[in-house]
Amino acid sequence: MKKILLLLLSVFFISCDIKSSNDNEHIFYLDNPSNKNIEIILDSKIYKLKPKTYEILNLKMGEYIAELSDGTKVYFKIFANSKGGIINPTGATYTIDNSIRYQSPRVCVDWAEPESTILSTIDDFIIDKNYIDWEYDIFEEATYESMSKKLSSNVDIYVFTKIYSPSEFKDVNYDIEKAKVNLPKIESDYNIPNNKDETFQNYIKQIIDLDKAYKDTNDVKTQRKILKEYDKIAKILWLKYNFGEGTYDKVNLKILNLKSLNRGVIITKIEEWKRGRNILFFRDLLFQNQKYTYNLSLALKLITSILNTATPLSIGSGKFQSFFPVLWNIISFKAIAFSSLFSTNEIKPFPITDWYLSE
Repeated sequence: MKKILLLLLSVFFISCDIKSSNDNEHIFYLDNPSNKNIEIILDSKIYKLKPKTYEILNLKMGEYIAELSDGTKVYFKIFANSKGGIINPTGATYTIDNSIRYQSPRVCVDWAEPESTILSTIDDFIIDKNYIDWEYDIFEEATYESMSKKLSSNVDIYVFTKIYSPSEFKDVNYDIEKAKVNLPKIESDYNIPNNKDETFQNYIKQIIDLDKAYKDTNDVKTQRKILKEYDKIAKILWLKYNFGEGTYDKVNLKILNLKSLNRGVIITKIEEWKRGRNILFFRDLLFQNQKYTYNLSLALKLITSILNTATPLSIGSGKFQSFFPVLWNIISFKAIAFSSLFSTNEIKPFPITDWYLSE
């Protein structure tokens, strides 16, 4: 009975859809809500953000590599149906308000009080707009005039969702001293329902197969074909088995822990480098003020020389022997000596590339 009622309501308020956006627009907000300067590399391009600022990136469908300040590489993929999202390199916590009400002058609505006044939060490295499904982006004000523009002309009732950056709250002073980027577990299991119905389990298997195929394909037509098939099976599960959430027109199967369906962007691979932190220290030490010009070949020789200096110089005794303090002193000395040899008035910052992070 519940499903039938929701189905009738979805038909009655069929106009409650947001105006569709251009499929080629994948707008991502690169946000820095912290009180410090940050730096991130996206496909070999360095982005430097001052405190409490953001940059709008218009990213096309395809695969990308983000390189974090500790040398970690995050590989992610944007699908053709992506609505965009937020890139969160500081590990900040964003607030989601899904109770912003709209009613047109044509109707009078007696709104019920919300069941909970506690707002949900999220701190993922990439916050996916497809998965969370909000209408108002960070720093976008939800006004009555803007609501009517986002909706089709025959919509009378709608409840909007907005996501807030910590920078939008005046009483929040976000410090990233101990912040850590929240990266997902790539290899996680599907949540298979405990239902012995053979037909039901066959539908679940089809959904999982579609999810795997969708994750692997880069073809737009194939992606759309998979989504169409997924929508058909999801509606069967919703109507026949009372499985899933949402409405008939928009079934949500997040309960299965799908990897790619219901998403506009996914993280496909994470590479953590132990050397990354030390190498970035060198970059900061030698190039942070951009006062010097450095020859790439000489810089390569310097780094190679430093790494080759790691000979076992014993300090202490037994299992507590260590050569790292001596090595660090040698590294610091060479770095300072190198910077003094090649000083000039010309400003040419040294680019970060892959060579120094490879094993």
